[in-house]
Amino acid sequence: MQQIEHGSPAQGQLVPGDQIIGIGHQSTRGLTHMEANSLIKGAGNVLHLTIVRGPSQDFSHIKPTGPIKFSPWKYNQQQNHY
Repeated sequence: MQQIEHGSPAQGQLVPGDQIIGIGHQSTRGLTHMEANSLIKGAGNVLHLTIVRGPSQDFSHIKPTGPIKFSPWKYNQQQNHY
């Protein structure tokens, strides 16, 4: 991200320098700016972005293994030592 449009849904969520590496379930690798914009605009009311915040890195070697199972309730119990 080079800049965030004032008043856009991204304001307050994304910051300049963030890298969008996924739109929905699709990698942005090899997409043109126009293709990425088309995916974002076509997402409707719910948009899922995968971003990398921080120094530029090559994540091409990382392959998703599937959803991560996470229970906030169990996590909270562990944090509170229940």
